[in-house]
Amino acid sequence: MTKTKRVIVTIIISIVLLLVLFLVMDQILVGKVYFHEIQGEVLREVVTLECPGYNVGTGIQGSHNRKLVTTFGLVCGQKNSNFAGGLSYIGFGPDKCSDHLSGLNLYYNKLGQMNRVTKICGNQKVGKDSSAKTLECDSGKAIKIMDVEMDQNQFIYNIAAIQCSKIPKPGCNIKIPNLDPIVLPMKESDCESVFLANKYNGGEDFYLLLNSLFPKNQELINHEEQIIQNKEGLDRLPNIKGISVYYLSPKLIKQDFSELIDKIEFSNICETINFFGVPLFCFNRIDYIGKTYKDNLKIIIPYFSLLKSASSLYQVNNLLFNEKHFAYDFIVNNKISFWDGSKHNAYGETKEETKCGGGAGNYQDKKNRVYLCNNTFKVNFPTVKDKVSYATIMYHEANHKFPGSIHEYNRQCKKTKNLNIAGDKGLKSVYGAHLNLLLTMSKDEHLPCKYRKMAWKQTQFQIKNKFCNKPGIKHNYQEPICISDELFVIGDEIIFID
Repeated sequence: MTKTKRVIVTIIISIVLLLVLFLVMDQILVGKVYFHEIQGEVLREVVTLECPGYNVGTGIQGSHNRKLVTTFGLVCGQKNSNFAGGLSYIGFGPDKCSDHLSGLNLYYNKLGQMNRVTKICGNQKVGKDSSAKTLECDSGKAIKIMDVEMDQNQFIYNIAAIQCSKIPKPGCNIKIPNLDPIVLPMKESDCESVFLANKYNGGEDFYLLLNSLFPKNQELINHEEQIIQNKEGLDRLPNIKGISVYYLSPKLIKQDFSELIDKIEFSNICETINFFGVPLFCFNRIDYIGKTYKDNLKIIIPYFSLLKSASSLYQVNNLLFNEKHFAYDFIVNNKISFWDGSKHNAYGETKEETKCGGGAGNYQDKKNRVYLCNNTFKVNFPTVKDKVSYATIMYHEANHKFPGSIHEYNRQCKKTKNLNIAGDKGLKSVYGAHLNLLLTMSKDEHLPCKYRKMAWKQTQFQIKNKFCNKPGIKHNYQEPICISDELFVIGDEIIFID
């Protein structure tokens, strides 16, 4: 071969090698992974993007350099996620869904690096591209978290995974561990009462209250067992265990009621705590002038919870007021407050002013309040008997609002001022209203058997001990019968004969 030919061949080979090297380098530069791509070793950093708080994805945003995605982030309603990537080039978005971000379409170049991403929206999967790789959430859920892989140059290499969350709804959220929240449509003040009911009730009573508030809520019905089991044992240990309650505002701002806990457990003054519209004054724990007063909400919240649960199906036929009403609503509508009479020193009153003698409580008309006395707080953990007894006592005391509704008859139906032997003459009385509530509870198939049978048992006690004309106390209720935890009551509409 002549020298000239050798030179030409060398030049041609050099050109070919340069072309090959150029092509390889071009691909490497596009992939932004340099020589590790040739060796099959891609160095990638994973960045987790998360919609903060209770927000979920509603869209996407970021930037590109016409070949690769250079930055990427989630649009999340009230507050967006952080960004993955390095320098921002040509921006895109915020590209928002009309409802929620339910998935992503991912597109890749020949080197397997993502070079385009588009949104999939809503339960109908609007925007889904069958030709793309897709990451999708189940119906009713939206993207909450995603893992984004970046190459050595901080360009987006891939979206490796997404985590989906149930779309948050404003309202009262009942969060069972490892399950999506059950959202109840109620205002914040009522959700605060649900929070208290969760704190101080066992699982069965807590579920009973929720079910009485929303008897047709299928989510509650489906999760009855989980609600009860996650609070198992709380009839003996009143404390939050497993289930949490919080409120989400229309702007998805969380209220976890931490300020309420501070008022209950760490105050040095009497606080007013409202429970479904009933003001409860000075039942909180108090450190007052070197003395600690205990938290008595743990005693009375179970009583008010049962009364509220028993005030959703059947109205009480109250002959004293000549009206039918739900027992709990009667207290709320008459704006009656309840005060802890055992802590009278903490709010500057005397025992004489509270009139707390040997009874459970008393109503004072001029103040429109009921003082609950020491007898109410003798128990540590209320029993079934305690709950039925004191739930009806709360209603009993409220009925003393009726003018002249004092107990003034002895066993011979003669007027007496001796409160130790005093009762009522007929059903048009406070004890008549009390008895009517007990009989109504005994019929209420919404209540568990143990409460219905206890209510019936106490009606017999009331008739025997609190009325002087026992033969005149007539009704057509009959004792509830429990068969395999199911209750059957014989009798139709209840009619009192006075």
